[in-house]
Amino acid sequence: MGLFEKAKFLFRKKSQAHKHGAEKTPEKTPEKTPEKTEKTPERTPEKSPKKIPKQLSPTLPIKQEFIQKNQKKNTESKTWSREVKEEWEDLLIESGIHYNLASTMIQRLSKSTPASFTEEDIRKHLAEQIESILIPFSNESLVQPKEQPKEQPEEQPDTLSVSPAKALSVVLFVGVNGVGKTTTLAKYAYHLCTHHGYSRHDICVAAGDCFRAAAIDQLRIHCKALEIELVSQDRGSDAAAVVHDALSHSLTHTKRVLLIDTAGRMNTRDDLMRQIEKIHRICVKRVGEESIQSLIVLDANTGTNTLSQVESFLQAVPLRAHIVTKFDGGSKAGTIVSIADKYRLPCAYLGVGETLHDFVPFSNEYFLREFF
Repeated sequence: MGLFEKAKFLFRKKSQAHKHGAEKTPEKTPEKTPEKTEKTPERTPEKSPKKIPKQLSPTLPIKQEFIQKNQKKNTESKTWSREVKEEWEDLLIESGIHYNLASTMIQRLSKSTPASFTEEDIRKHLAEQIESILIPFSNESLVQPKEQPKEQPEEQPDTLSVSPAKALSVVLFVGVNGVGKTTTLAKYAYHLCTHHGYSRHDICVAAGDCFRAAAIDQLRIHCKALEIELVSQDRGSDAAAVVHDALSHSLTHTKRVLLIDTAGRMNTRDDLMRQIEKIHRICVKRVGEESIQSLIVLDANTGTNTLSQVESFLQAVPLRAHIVTKFDGGSKAGTIVSIADKYRLPCAYLGVGETLHDFVPFSNEYFLREFF
């Protein structure tokens, strides 16, 4: 093979190799790109929807599993440690029991329970402590018995001018803004008619809240539904004058019970607290202090702030008991225990809903069952 032929052969060989290389490169690029495009949908295809049915599985097995775990916890034996004490102390504080009382209860609990105990043992001992703190209260003591005024004129016929005053029971509702005083007053009026034998003609209501725009209208609607007389004046009037007129009307028409609504006021406002004192003095002059019962209405969700409210109103009027509203569902009703421990003030009623029927007398059994 000559030189020329050798060169020609080498040139052909190089050109063939170049062609093969050129053919390989375009084949590689289309093969790689589709692989990438095919792999990307494979990475996130249908994995997320597969997880969703697992998360949205029926809740019944989950609830059963949760109950089983709690039952195991309740039956598991524990020993007192710093962590266990702090855990139960925090639970009591979160429920509305003030810090000092919660700490004292846990100390007593650690001494009274055995070395090895269960959560049921703790609940049992806490219930005994709470029941010893709560003050028994008779709701009958708020108003005079239904039969008493009929017997008084026969026994004392010479004191006709005094007997109506002795027969009239005055209930004064006080509290801060937004706790539900007006609605509680209507519930109490309905409770007197349905559970204490009073007729609608025996009850009178005084619209002493002359500040809030809708207060008088709200009372007017309630009294119309209950067919109870309402004594009111225009908005901005003197609340003491409204109470004076209501007392005169009740005594003249021989009413048995006068329910007085008052304006919601912050316990830090001295001028508004003095107005409560004025209303109370007017009632004392007309019917005597023994015939007046002052009830403070408290919101169960307020927590330990209710203690400062009770303390401020106690300085203005002698409180007979308190009523707790919004007791249903997740409330900090442990404040009932705190108030009983610190001020020896009993709880008279519980508001457990929005309707007039959702109003129950306080009882230790009902409270402890809902508390735990």
